[in-house]
Amino acid sequence: MLLAYLPPLNASILSSRLPIDDDDVFMVFEDVYRGRSILPPHDVPNKPALVRWDYTRPLSADNVVPMDQTDADKHVRRCHDLKENPEDVWGQEVKVVYERRRQEILKDKQWFMEMS
Repeated sequence: MLLAYLPPLNASILSSRLPIDDDDVFMVFEDVYRGRSILPPHDVPNKPALVRWDYTRPLSADNVVPMDQTDADKHVRRCHDLKENPEDVWGQEVKVVYERRRQEILKDKQWFMEMS
């Protein structure tokens, strides 16, 4: 089971729907990240979770990354409320992987919009 890890939100921010759906979750986890964690050595997570990478940007398919639940907890603790930047927590190598995968998602979205 893939968990989309979202920290508690202020009630005024909640809406009736999340900006990503089941298809987005599947595409990000299976197609883009190939069922593996963004973190080296890019293992298959025992308890996978999607977590928002950059808390300065809105939740979207190109702003979530797969990690094991324990790593997701660490990410939220350290990056939520803009305490630290994700690249400071995980390193430049992980940021490069994130940016490459993000561009892949944006390219796929553009192709889909052109085909619609």
